[in-house]
Amino acid sequence: MKRAFSSLLAIVIVFSVLCAEGNNEPLQYKIRLHKDVGERPPVLFLLHGYGSNKNQFNDVAEIVDDRFLVVSIEAPYGFMLGFLNRWYEFDIIDGDTTSNQAQIEHSKRRIFATINMIKEKYNYDISRVFIGGFSQGGIMAFNLGLSHPEYFAGIFAHSARIPVKYSLRMPDDDYEDLKVLILHGTEDSFSKKWSTQAKALFDRLGAKTEYFEDTIGHEMSEKTKTKIHSWLKKSL
Repeated sequence: MKRAFSSLLAIVIVFSVLCAEGNNEPLQYKIRLHKDVGERPPVLFLLHGYGSNKNQFNDVAEIVDDRFLVVSIEAPYGFMLGFLNRWYEFDIIDGDTTSNQAQIEHSKRRIFATINMIKEKYNYDISRVFIGGFSQGGIMAFNLGLSHPEYFAGIFAHSARIPVKYSLRMPDDDYEDLKVLILHGTEDSFSKKWSTQAKALFDRLGAKTEYFEDTIGHEMSEKTKTKIHSWLKKSL
């Protein structure tokens, strides 16, 4: 019986992955409308962490400046019978991280499809597009900001590292107008060296980079949420 259940579970996982990879449609999302519906709003897209969902940023959405349209996007790859979600599979072997690059590129296409669909539906201000995420979602935000800085006014990444593989735009001055907020916990088991490396990279590219720490583990705190709010507000 256990063997049959394990086989069925494996089939479900493989089927869900194949279906996800063959789909380039917009992703599921949760939205908080901006206050003044008569204006073209700035927009904030949020990317949750590994094993979470579009509800992870509910507390953040509540405190973000109400001029923002806030869209929390759900990752395309479900696991544990679809109760948990991820942007891509990864593994750590002898201290080195390997990531499924095909899934990363697919997730990026689905994120951009969602961004474009929200633009058609809500007509946000394309000069004030922000994106951020936590953990794996933060890695995706880094990836998007590095490969397509022209799309974003700012990005933030909480408890994240720079991607294992990424591409840069040339020339480097494409990054000069990009605002970047990097947040990390001093007690995080996910070493803060990854965040400091990310800051060094964006500093080298000429982005307007801020770094913020709190005495927390691999989590968000009231201080880091408040920092995200204040950074977004002053970035408008």
